[in-house]
Amino acid sequence: MNETDIIRVYIPNGSVKSVRYDFETKVQRVIHVVLASLGIDKVSYGHFALRLVQFPTAHTSNNDCYWLHGSFTMRHIYEKYFSTSASCSQLRFELRLRFVPKDLQEMYQTQTDAFMFLHDQVLADYLTQVSWRLPTETAMQLASLQLRKRLCALDKCFNLEELEAEGVLTRYLPETIVVNTKPKALRKSLLAAVKRNAALSPTECMFQFLNIVLKVSQFDVEIFRASLGTGWTTPIDIFVGMRVGISYNTEIRCAPTPVTQLRNIVEISIRKLDETSEKAIVQLRLTGSNQPMSITVPNSLIAESLAHLLDGYQMLLSQQGSVWTPKELMCNTLTSEFITQCDSLKHHLNRENESEESTFLAKAFSLSSDLRIDRSRVSLEELLGDGQFGNVYRGTHLLEDGSSQAVAVKVCKIDSEPSEMQNFLEEASSRGKLPIKWMAPESINYRRFNTATDIWMFGVCVWEILMCGIKPWQDVRNHDVILKLEAEERLAKPENCPQVLYDFLRRMWAFDAKMRPTIGETNRFLNHLLDQIDCGIPFNELRAPCKEEADTELSDETVLNGNAKPLPILKLDASTVPTSTLWRTLEQQRIQCEEDEKWLEEEEEKLLPLPAIATTRTFEHLTSLSGSRPLLDDHGVLPQGYEFDRTDDNVHRSVFKVVGAVSNLSKSFVPSMDNAQFVALVKVITNELKELFHESSQCLASLQPAEQRQVQLVETLLGADMRNMAQSMRMALAENATEEDCEQARREVLKTAHQLAFNCKHFLESVDSARLRSDVAKLKRKDALLSQRV
Repeated sequence: MNETDIIRVYIPNGSVKSVRYDFETKVQRVIHVVLASLGIDKVSYGHFALRLVQFPTAHTSNNDCYWLHGSFTMRHIYEKYFSTSASCSQLRFELRLRFVPKDLQEMYQTQTDAFMFLHDQVLADYLTQVSWRLPTETAMQLASLQLRKRLCALDKCFNLEELEAEGVLTRYLPETIVVNTKPKALRKSLLAAVKRNAALSPTECMFQFLNIVLKVSQFDVEIFRASLGTGWTTPIDIFVGMRVGISYNTEIRCAPTPVTQLRNIVEISIRKLDETSEKAIVQLRLTGSNQPMSITVPNSLIAESLAHLLDGYQMLLSQQGSVWTPKELMCNTLTSEFITQCDSLKHHLNRENESEESTFLAKAFSLSSDLRIDRSRVSLEELLGDGQFGNVYRGTHLLEDGSSQAVAVKVCKIDSEPSEMQNFLEEASSRGKLPIKWMAPESINYRRFNTATDIWMFGVCVWEILMCGIKPWQDVRNHDVILKLEAEERLAKPENCPQVLYDFLRRMWAFDAKMRPTIGETNRFLNHLLDQIDCGIPFNELRAPCKEEADTELSDETVLNGNAKPLPILKLDASTVPTSTLWRTLEQQRIQCEEDEKWLEEEEEKLLPLPAIATTRTFEHLTSLSGSRPLLDDHGVLPQGYEFDRTDDNVHRSVFKVVGAVSNLSKSFVPSMDNAQFVALVKVITNELKELFHESSQCLASLQPAEQRQVQLVETLLGADMRNMAQSMRMALAENATEEDCEQARREVLKTAHQLAFNCKHFLESVDSARLRSDVAKLKRKDALLSQRV
C-alpha cells in the first residue's frame, strides 16, 4: 500500500470499483465515491460501511474482519493494518450495507438502489455461508426465486440447458445439491419450483427470498458473544440491530430480551479489562441514565466491531455525528508547526487554564487541516458568551493585506468529552447544532426557514421572557420535541401571562404556517397591548385589537406596498433529511378535513354520477382546520384563469374511483354487516387502488427524475394505508376474535380507508404539481368551461 495509489473496493454482486487515494483520503470519502459510481442516492449513504477482510477466505464474522471508522485516513489504515501484518497482501476492501433498516418495504419504495444492493449482499452471503446447511427443498425454493427473478418474460418453456451451460444453476444452488443429485432429477425439480413461482413479479421474488433467508439467518441483526457488565462472568448472546435495538438471549429458543434502544446512545468508549487480559470493555453512555452500560467482549477487535456497529446505527437514527472516537484518532501526534500556532493563542486565555486550553485547542483544530487558517493572525480579546456548546470570544483577524477584521471565535470548553472535540470543526462547517426546541415543525423536518418560522421562534422567545429565562421544553429530548408538536402539544401558559397574549402565542405556534400571524400583525398586536398597559388597564382585562381595525390596517399596508408577494424560502440541501421525518410531515396533511371535504364534493359533482358520494359526510371524527396546505409550491402554481383539463386524465379518474369506493364503504357500513359483504366492499377499494398504482407508473414516465421522486414519496403513504388496512382486516377476520374485537377492527379499517381517501387527494395534488414543473400538464381556460355549461 503506497502513499498514493489505487485501491480496489469489492461489491457483493462480484463487481470491483477502483478508487484513487492519498494518505489523507478518509474512509468516508472512499465510501461516497463508490456509492456515487453505483448510482445510490446520498440519503442512503449512512447505511454503508467499509471493511478489510482476509482473502481468499470467504466466510467472515466479527472476529476476522476489520470495520473501518469513517474518519480514518489511509495513513491510519496503513499504519494499523498493513505496516505490521505479515499477511497484509491478503487483505482487501469490501463495501457493505451494514446498517439494515427496520422496514424493507419502505426502503424499497424510498431507497430502491440501496435495497437492490442489500438483496445482492444477502444473496452472496447466503450462497457462501448458509446454503450448504439448508434442506434441499428450501435451497431449491430459493434458487427458483432467483431464476424467476432473472427470467422476467417467463413462458411455458425455457432453455434450462442453456442456463446450466452459463453456470446459473451452480451459482444459485449449493454445491452439495449439484454434486449429489442426478442432472435429470435436478432439472425436473428446479423446473417445477420455477413454475410454482410463475405468478410472482421480480420484486415479489426478491421480498420472498429475503423473508425466507431472514428466518434461517438474521441478516438484519449481528450477534456478539459477550458478557453484560464489567468482567467475563456469564457469556450470553448480544443482539444488535434496528429491529431489536440492543438485546440479549440466554437460551436459543427464547426471544431476545431488550436492554435499550440504539437512539439512546450518546457516547461510546473502549478500554481493556485489565493489563494482563485480552478482553475489552465497550462502555455506553445513555440518555436518561447516570450509570454507563458496559459490555465485555473477548478482545479489542470484537470491541471495535461492536462500537462501529452501535455508532453507525445511532448516527442513522439521530442524524448526528459519530459518538465513538477510536484511539488512533485521539492519539494523533501533533506537528511542531501546529503546536507553535496553538501556542500563539495561549496568552489571550485564562492564565490558570493556559496549559489545558492550549492542549485542548490543539486537539480540536487537528481534525481537518484544510479548514485551518493561520492562528498567529488571530488574537482573542474578550469573552463574549459562555454557551451550552462552547465559549465565544471577540477577536481580531489580521488579513494578508495588513488590514484587521473583527471576528467571533468559538472554542470548545475545557471539560468537553473527546468525542465532542473530534466533532467540533465538523459541526461548525455544517452550521453547528440547531436550536430544535425553539424551531418550527417545518424547520425541524425540512430545514426550511422563512418569515413564518421566524414568527414561531419569536413566540418562543416571548414565552422565555414571560418565564423569566426558563428554557422551553424542559426535560424533553430534542428528538421528542417534534412528536409533541405534531400531537398538538404546546408550551404551557406562563404564570401572570395575560390570557389574550397567550392566545396570540398559540396562534404564532400554529402547525400550519399559513395560519400564523404576519410580522406586521404581530407588531400591531403587541403595540395595542402596550397602549392598553400605558393606560393602566389591568392584565386580566387586556383585549386584542378588533378585527375590523386590524383588517383596515392590513389593507392600507397592502395598498402602500403594492402586490404583497411571499418572501423566497431559504433553499437548503434537503437530501440529508431522513425519510421518517418526511413521512411524519406528509401525514400531518391529513387534518385538513373541512377543506378537503369541500374539494372532494366539488370534484365528484363534475366527475362521478354517484349522488351518495357528494352528499355523505363520512369524516366527522377528524379534527378540521379552516385553512388548507396545498402541495403546489411557488414553482407549481396554476396560471391565473386556468385549471387542469381532466378529459383524459387517468390518474384523476383513478383517484376518484378510490374515493368513491371509500365513500361507498362508509355509507354501507353498519355494525351488523356480515363478513362477506364487508370483505367485498374493502376488496373494491384495493382493486381501485391497484389500478391507481398502475396509472401512476404510466404517469411517472413523463415526469422529470426529481419530480418522480416527489410523487413516489407521497405514493408511499398510500402503500402504508394499504398495509394498515390489511392488518386490521386480518384482525377482523381472525377465528379467535371476539365480537367486540371484530367490531373494533372493522372500525379501524374504516378509519384507515378515510385516511386513504385524504392521501389520494394529496397524491393527486403532488402529481398535478409535478406535471406543472415538468411542463406536461394539460390546462384549459375557466371561461371556456363556463361557456360550455351555459
